[in-house]
Amino acid sequence: MKKKSIEERLEELKEILTTLEKEETSLTDSLLLFERGLKTYREGLQELEQVKSRIALLVEGELVDDATGEVNE
Repeated sequence: MKKKSIEERLEELKEILTTLEKEETSLTDSLLLFERGLKTYREGLQELEQVKSRIALLVEGELVDDATGEVNE
């Protein structure tokens, strides 16, 4: 399964929110959508934290090349 991009996750969250706001969405469906939205949100947050850490390493000049294991300066 392909990893979703941040943009794809945001779009999914918008779609979930739109569906949740509809009055005709059942309670059961609303709960399932809420759970899916929460999972999507947490995955996105985790990815953003990883990006933040990677940027900090780049700025500090301590990023290790994933392919070679060498420190990039």
